[in-house]
Amino acid sequence: MTAKGALESALVRDTYVGNSVATLATVAPDVVESNWQLIARQFIEKATFARSVALAPNDVISHVYPLAGNETVLGLDYRSYPEQYKAVQQARSTHAVVIAGPVSLVQGGTGVIVRYPVFNDFPENHHYWGSISVVIDFDQLLHHAGIASIVGADIAIRGKDAQGEQGAIFFGEQAIFSRPDITLPINLPSGSWMLAAQYNDNAFASGVTHIQLIRATLYLLSVICYAALFLFYQSYKRSKNHAYYDELTGLANRRMVMKRLQELEGEQAGKAQYALLNIDLNHFKQINDGYGHAAGDLLLQFVAQQLKAQLRSSDLVARMGGDEFVVILYRLEHLEQAQLQAAKLKAHFAAHSLSWQGTEFNASLSIGVAHSKEVNCNVEALLMLADKRMYQQKSAQHDFAI
Repeated sequence: MTAKGALESALVRDTYVGNSVATLATVAPDVVESNWQLIARQFIEKATFARSVALAPNDVISHVYPLAGNETVLGLDYRSYPEQYKAVQQARSTHAVVIAGPVSLVQGGTGVIVRYPVFNDFPENHHYWGSISVVIDFDQLLHHAGIASIVGADIAIRGKDAQGEQGAIFFGEQAIFSRPDITLPINLPSGSWMLAAQYNDNAFASGVTHIQLIRATLYLLSVICYAALFLFYQSYKRSKNHAYYDELTGLANRRMVMKRLQELEGEQAGKAQYALLNIDLNHFKQINDGYGHAAGDLLLQFVAQQLKAQLRSSDLVARMGGDEFVVILYRLEHLEQAQLQAAKLKAHFAAHSLSWQGTEFNASLSIGVAHSKEVNCNVEALLMLADKRMYQQKSAQHDFAI
C-alpha cells in the first residue's frame, strides 16, 4: 500500500470511532458511563492508531480504556495541566473538534490528542457536559505514513498545538527551517502544521528526477494529512447532526422535538406562546404497499420539502417516524392562528401533487392543532391533545386521490 493509502485509511478509520462515542455522549452521557467498557472496547478494536480513549465529565477523567497502562490518568483534572487544558477550553469555546499536540502523555509516550466537546443541549450548545479525548500514537502514525523512510531529504514539522509556522518544532531539527528547500502547510480544522525539507547531497547526486520525487512525496503527504483530518472533522459534525435529524427527509427528528418542547415547558409561565401541529398522511400505507417503498420515501420527502417551504424559517418541522410529522409554531398567541395555518397547509397539498412514474399523488393530511395555553404549557398534555384532534380529523377523512 502507498503512503497515501496507508495514512488515509488509518486516519479515516480512527475518525468514526471517536465520533460515535462523542455523539452517544451528547445524546445520553449516562449510557456511555454505564456501558463504558463495551463502548470503548469496540472503539479501540476498530481504530488503527488510537491508543486510548478517555471520558471527562466536568473536565475530570472518570473513565479510560484500556485501563491497563493508563491507571495514572484516572481522576486527572485537566485544569491542573495547563498545556492540555488549553485545548479542552478551545474545543468548548469553539464547539468544534480540536487536534492538539503532539504532547507528552501522563501515561508515557507521545500522542496527538483529538478533543471532542460534549454538550447536553445540542445543537444550542449552551450546557457544557465535559469532553472525550482520543489519543493517537504519533510515532506509529509517522512511521506508517513513511515520513522517516524518505531518502534524500531531511524533514521537520512545526506548529505544535496547531499553531502553524509560529508554533514549536515537534519533529526534526530547527536548522531545517532556517534554510528549507521546500515548505508545505498542513491545514487542520483548528489551525495548521508546517512541514519543511532540505535536500541532501544524496538527492542531488541522484539527479533532478529524485528531487522531484521527493517534492511530489512531500506534497502528497501534506494533501493526505489535510484530507484525512478534514474528513475527521466533517464526520464528527455529521455524526452530531444525525443524533437530532431524520436521515430520509433532513428534518428534525423526535429527539429534537421533545428537547425543544421540554425547553419551552421550562420557560416562565406565560412566556412561551406556541402551537403544535400533529400531521399524519392519510392512506400512506396503501401507497407504500401498492407502489413500493421508493414511491413512499419520495412522498415523505415531498411532504417534508413542502412543509418547510410553506412555514416560517423559525418554525420547527420534524418527522416523528413513519408518516407522522410535527410542527412547532413559535410565537403564536391564539389557537385560531394555528388552525388557520393548518387549513392553509391542507389547501396547499390539495393543490400540489407529486408525480412519480406517470402517477400523480396528492398528499392528504390529517392535522391535529393544539395551543400551549390550552394545557398550561404542559408538554405531555399538549402532545396528547394534538394527537387526539388529529385522530378525530382522520376518522372523518374519506378522501384519497391518486
